[in-house]
Amino acid sequence: MEKNDQKLLSDKLEKAISFQNNHQHKKAIRIFQEFIEIDTNNSEAHHLLGLSYLELKDFKKAILEFENSIQISPEREESYCNLGMAYWRNDEKEKAAACFRKKLSNQFIHINLAQLLLDMNKIEESLLECQKILEDNPNNYIVFFIIIMIEHRLCNKNIVLSSLYKVAQKLNISIDKWLIEIPEDNDRFLYIKGFLFILTGKYSQGLKYLRAAEKKDPGAGWIFTFKMISQIKQYYGPLITPNENLKSLTCPKFNYRGVISMNYLGLSGRLGHQLSYYLGLKLYAKRHNYCIEMPDWIGRYFFEGCSDPFISNIYDTINSTDPSFKRSIDGNYPPPQEKFNLNGSCFNPSKLTKEEKRYIQNTLTPLPYLKKTLDSHISQLKKNKKTLVSIHIRRGDFVKSNFYVPSSQLFLTWLKKKWPDLNQPVLYIASDEVEAVKADFFEFEPFSMSDFEKTFYFDDCLTDFYIISQSDIVITGASSFSRLATMCNSKYSQLYWANPNTNSIEKFNVWAY
Repeated sequence: MEKNDQKLLSDKLEKAISFQNNHQHKKAIRIFQEFIEIDTNNSEAHHLLGLSYLELKDFKKAILEFENSIQISPEREESYCNLGMAYWRNDEKEKAAACFRKKLSNQFIHINLAQLLLDMNKIEESLLECQKILEDNPNNYIVFFIIIMIEHRLCNKNIVLSSLYKVAQKLNISIDKWLIEIPEDNDRFLYIKGFLFILTGKYSQGLKYLRAAEKKDPGAGWIFTFKMISQIKQYYGPLITPNENLKSLTCPKFNYRGVISMNYLGLSGRLGHQLSYYLGLKLYAKRHNYCIEMPDWIGRYFFEGCSDPFISNIYDTINSTDPSFKRSIDGNYPPPQEKFNLNGSCFNPSKLTKEEKRYIQNTLTPLPYLKKTLDSHISQLKKNKKTLVSIHIRRGDFVKSNFYVPSSQLFLTWLKKKWPDLNQPVLYIASDEVEAVKADFFEFEPFSMSDFEKTFYFDDCLTDFYIISQSDIVITGASSFSRLATMCNSKYSQLYWANPNTNSIEKFNVWAY
């Protein structure tokens, strides 16, 4: 190849990489393809083309390009790593694991394998990989994220601390010094740091890092769950101590036909998402007379009906999309196994019986020590008022993820039209960014969680949830949070939602969303 041709190719590759770095992957793909037509055996170009396909979620084409890259350069570790990621994201997990195992000299691939094995519910194998990583590199902080997830799934409170002590001993430094040196440049490092500080008794420091982690990723269930539980245990320990006895309980075999668990509950989504998954499992177990085993999630600290035994074993995982499971959802066919762990949701509000609706409402009754305070909030709101109107306005991660977020003006227009006809109304605003939102409704003198004299030390999601469940008129948000709260409402007279298709406030049937 002549120098001019080499220069042309070099410029073409540089231009494609520039497009790729600026997330213009379609343009990058076109130029990478032109490059490969000229230089077919360029391993780097195939690898980079695969990366753009991976970013566009065209996993099959990504897999093909990474395989081409490896065929040309069999020692190219980054191609093995990204080929494994493409298989993983294409739900070919066994192939992904086999791919990662070919290059385990690479620490990053080791981490991916440990995370993948956990995703496959091969928990013991995942823990073994984590231990190998720490043996070779005790300063590999990110591995503790996986170990924390493993401990959550196994309901074992010794795995993380044991690993932490081994690391400190191997490095011959104090745990405090090792914790201080954990980086703070992303949500996972902040979460690890916060979790470990709390675990070693430094509550205030740990909570500071968990809050910082949540600001970086406001929708992350794993941050939200542990932050909430930590705060509840710190301030309400004596009141929740009896529930700790559940750790020693197992499902009595003579009463139940089988056992079903959901060991990742609490690691994904905030309260509404977690409740939706839990209720699906709860109703399924009720239909089949199965016992539920659950990890340490938020529901058991909030609601009377969520005091299930803790997970006692590792069961085979079955996806909710599995045909044998789907056939059994309504109770007319038997479950696929006597004991299994469910991955995915099976909650369908539009197909619930009246009895099941009441069952949900009873299940999500707040615990007595919480309900006493929550009822005082309702009394304060309704003092000299008759009609409690609640609006749920979701911002935060919805804005970040480009979901539909109705404007305050949409609600204001509706309120101005309806307000004069209501009997002594009072307005309550529920929102994850309430201070920013509340000011828009100043003419209606709205209440929010911060207006109550006696408040909880943990976040305000439970207060918002309960007030929505006790309101006379509700405008639900687009999230499952306010819709589930409305399902617990047996007294509302009017129910509305902000329809994203018409961008208008319309009547709504919460049982058919």
